[in-house]
Amino acid sequence: MCIDDPGASTTNTTQMEIWTCNGAANQSLVASNGTLRVEGKCLNASGGSTANNTPIIIYTCSTSANEKFAYNASSRTIVGSQSGKCITVQNAAKTAGSKLILYTCNGGTNQKWTQK
Repeated sequence: MCIDDPGASTTNTTQMEIWTCNGAANQSLVASNGTLRVEGKCLNASGGSTANNTPIIIYTCSTSANEKFAYNASSRTIVGSQSGKCITVQNAAKTAGSKLILYTCNGGTNQKWTQK
């Protein structure tokens, strides 16, 4: 499964999900200046929240701290710089369309990502 921008949306507040990898542009995240971008938007912790279960959305890129993420190659996690929490598949679901959230990093397989 890949991180996916559902429907190749460019609408602010669209929640990110996982989907079967297909190589499309809506699954091609680009790292730029501490952000992760897809379809010209930045991944963002909704509302600037640092709480567990905060939705990971796309939003127009700015300089906000809640859109800063870093990939940790050793743990294979994507960590929010503001929150210190991991991008996580909600409820450890494995089905296409399962939503992404912020959650305390715990080493779970639902927090592991591979760069391609």
